[in-house]
Amino acid sequence: MQTEPGLWPSENARGYKIPDVESGTLRPIKVIGIGAGLSGISLAHDIQQNGKNIQLTIYEMAPDVGGTWFWNRCGSTVMSILD
Repeated sequence: MQTEPGLWPSENARGYKIPDVESGTLRPIKVIGIGAGLSGISLAHDIQQNGKNIQLTIYEMAPDVGGTWFWNRCGSTVMSILD
């Protein structure tokens, strides 16, 4: 790894190379959401409405969204309205 005098190295000993991009260039921020319950859905909505340059991935264990409501369905009127 050789550099010109007075310049910072652009690559380290393990081979990682620093990308040559202009100052101020935005890279996407990667966000992971765990669970697609009320909070996970709210996170997705907020990022979609207000987030700029954000890549969101939500992981959910259940086959559908809903969180606690998915796992603990009962015959309540609230759930029947939402279904």
